[in-house]
Amino acid sequence: METRLKYALAVLIAVLFLNALDFSATANVNAAGTGSFNEALLNAPAGKDLAFYQQRRAAIQEERRKIAGATASRAEYEELDKKFAAALSAINVEILALSGYRASGTYEELSAFCANLQNNGLVDELQTLLEIEKAKPAPDARRLSIAQFSLTGATIIRAARKRDDVAIRRLVDQLVDQAVAKPSTINVQHVDHAVRLIKENAPSMAELAEQKRLEKFLGSGVESLQTYVVSTGAKERYANLVGSEMRFEGVMTNGAEIDWNSYRGKVVLIDFWATWCGPCRAEIPNVKAMYDKYHDAGFEVVGYSCDSDVNALKNFERTQRLPWKTVSQKLSNDSPKPFVDLLRYYAISGIPTLILVDQDGNVLDANAKGQRLETLLQGLFPHVR
Repeated sequence: METRLKYALAVLIAVLFLNALDFSATANVNAAGTGSFNEALLNAPAGKDLAFYQQRRAAIQEERRKIAGATASRAEYEELDKKFAAALSAINVEILALSGYRASGTYEELSAFCANLQNNGLVDELQTLLEIEKAKPAPDARRLSIAQFSLTGATIIRAARKRDDVAIRRLVDQLVDQAVAKPSTINVQHVDHAVRLIKENAPSMAELAEQKRLEKFLGSGVESLQTYVVSTGAKERYANLVGSEMRFEGVMTNGAEIDWNSYRGKVVLIDFWATWCGPCRAEIPNVKAMYDKYHDAGFEVVGYSCDSDVNALKNFERTQRLPWKTVSQKLSNDSPKPFVDLLRYYAISGIPTLILVDQDGNVLDANAKGQRLETLLQGLFPHVR
């Protein structure tokens, strides 16, 4: 063992020793006739194998459960529980060392080790590992975050296996409140990590976790948290676009509101673009060719321009003789009627982005340009030659 995990092991053993000084006065308390426990279990002798320490830990945990319901008073229970906790920490140190944990290992080694503990729901080992990392003379923030994130993950996984929704709800509250109190990047990422694992391991709690994050972040009054929630939701929305119903709204260059419902029953290509975007202009001839070929069969195109100069946009539409309608981001944002800014709503950061929508309004493809667009349309309209 790496000099007995010299970083912090001395601290843990010292805690165990100090707590044990007055142990004999309380260890054999006969709690209302229930009998005393075997205080020898609280020893963690060195040099044993992994099986020994795992069995010893199980025995300590069992005795701890018995004592919880047998002590004569709350104060007495709390005093005894401290000793059980110290003994379990010492045992867990031995287990960690024999399992391959190295206090001076690389970040990659620590991440792999913690991931294994997390995936097996080993909360106790991760709690002890975190204590060891915190007790180092110069704690490393990155190592602490790896350990803390893994501990959260293990807690979620273990609670999910036990179907303990209360524990999951409590953890979400704790992490979200922590992020609101201190809106640092690491705390926000910690919430994300928890929400993702809840979606994977406890799907029935996913909506509650997401709603909790949304409500508390938006209601926090902290601009960075509010912006983050909106941005995160948009990225998830775009990532899950294919197969989802497309939202499309806004004011066209002629000043009228587009009627998205009128496009039902048609295959529609939505082109997010701008006149100042070279690749956008380069794609227009291809879109025109597809429009000319498939329009009569039920193919439509609508544009969504992020031009700030509406006059330049109108002039481009006229000179290029665009046969489809175009929604203006600027006109929509300036309208008295509130319209969703679709570029932000779907976290579209690069243009041109061309999205193909089916007759029912659901997205077929989120990258429908060039030869890919033609291939998709050939499959949708096989009768057109």
